[in-house]
Amino acid sequence: MLGERIRQARLLAGLTQEAVAEALTDAGYPVTKAAVSKYEKNKSTPPAQFLMLAASILDVPNSYFTHQPAVAVNWLAFRRHSALPVK
Repeated sequence: MLGERIRQARLLAGLTQEAVAEALTDAGYPVTKAAVSKYEKNKSTPPAQFLMLAASILDVPNSYFTHQPAVAVNWLAFRRHSALPVK
C-alpha cells in the first residue's frame, strides 16, 4: 500500500524516479533511483525522513503516505447461468 501511494504521488507530480532521487539528494537526503524503485515496489520500507521530504517534494500532505483512504469500493458481480431457462 505504501509503495503504491509513493508511486501515485510521483506520477501525479509528473516526476520520474530519477527526478525524485535527485530532488531528495538536493534536499539533503541522498538516495538513488534504485532505492526509490524498491520503495515503490514494496521491496523495502522507506524511513520516516524519506517520507517527510518526499511529501514536500511531491506536494502532498505528510499524512498521504501514512493514512489509508476512507473510501472503499465494493464490487458487485453476478454470474449468468446459461443453463437456466429464460423464465
